[in-house]
Amino acid sequence: MSDSKTYLKTINTGAPSGLLRFIITIPVFCEPELRKTLQSILNQTEFQAHTEVLLVFNYPENASSEIKEQNNQQYIEINSWAKKVNNDTLRFIPILANDLPAKHAGAGFARKTGMDFAADRFQSIKQPGGFILSLDADSILSENYLQETERILKEKEKTNTLIYNFAHPTEGTEYNKQVYKAVALYELHLRYYKYMLKSTGFPYYHYTIGSCFGVKAEIYSKSGGMSKRKAGEDFYFLQKVFPYGHVEFLPDTFVYPSPRPSWRVPFGTGPTIRKLLNSPIQKYETYHPESFRHLTMLFEQADKYYLANADQINELNTNLNSELVNFLDSNNFNNKIAEISGNTSSRESFIKRFYQWFDAFMLIRFLNWHRDNCCGTIDVVTAVKEILKLKANPDTFALLNKLRQLDIPTTS
Repeated sequence: MSDSKTYLKTINTGAPSGLLRFIITIPVFCEPELRKTLQSILNQTEFQAHTEVLLVFNYPENASSEIKEQNNQQYIEINSWAKKVNNDTLRFIPILANDLPAKHAGAGFARKTGMDFAADRFQSIKQPGGFILSLDADSILSENYLQETERILKEKEKTNTLIYNFAHPTEGTEYNKQVYKAVALYELHLRYYKYMLKSTGFPYYHYTIGSCFGVKAEIYSKSGGMSKRKAGEDFYFLQKVFPYGHVEFLPDTFVYPSPRPSWRVPFGTGPTIRKLLNSPIQKYETYHPESFRHLTMLFEQADKYYLANADQINELNTNLNSELVNFLDSNNFNNKIAEISGNTSSRESFIKRFYQWFDAFMLIRFLNWHRDNCCGTIDVVTAVKEILKLKANPDTFALLNKLRQLDIPTTS
């Protein structure tokens, strides 16, 4: 994890408080809406845990002089602002990571820089149970974000990873109607994908959004830390920490990510919005529900493969869809099952190893394979109507609200 520290300028951030429990990390690269994000942190209510906010101002070595000047000026302004608002419980700490190598510079490397720095601060006060919270510079927090984080960690002390609920703005005057429609389609896909993953019985079905998670400092270090990928770093990192278990979802605590179109990363919210805006028909194609249904039987009978011989494995495979069996055969499934069985001493450890092999990456490989060889893609609006068994014809926004409600437990 140490390579990211090489690019930090020498800055005296002061020793962390011995009572420090949360560090929010925010990559910052020419962010016009940063003050709104910081204000939403200042607006947090009824929390007591000492919290730091690390703002990683960064730009690549090949950035234009205008961008460098803009970023440096924003750092100076926020540094001055922080000195005025900091108090014993909440501190904002701007840090510089400028002229990053073009090969690595991007959201992932900046996020990694901040989270590595946070892990070091917790280590310096011998606080492995401190939490590193990941946020983006254009996301707004609900006022109960820190309060609920503090509450859940007191109630469930074994928690390793936190996943926060989220909601993109889908109306207003800041953007035109096409942007709000596009982001509604994208969020509909994110929620549909999670819903379908969970329905299969796959254990690591949680949202993987860079502005909506937190991880225990000890687990962050054990997992090898954040990836420095230019995009998708959040997904890759969270796949490493989910197997440690004790993942808690906070359904009533929201992050509100920006719906703005963006050119900065190759995929994610910004590029998706741009693509939809440039399309003559605003339509989001996603994986067909049938692809997920084929996985359900595999996961339902996964434990039965433990200690199964070759004939028994083949017999179990007859319960599966033939296209899934073809995919498994192409990935040496029978030999892999035998190998996992031979290296585990219990059904429980077998299942753990099974999902280390058939992980989120293998799952996506199957979905892509099934898409390309069988049923193709499906419009996400059509897919959601199908899985919810709706006879009416609600619009995109109404469908999105229905899926959002599924993530919020009802109270009696």
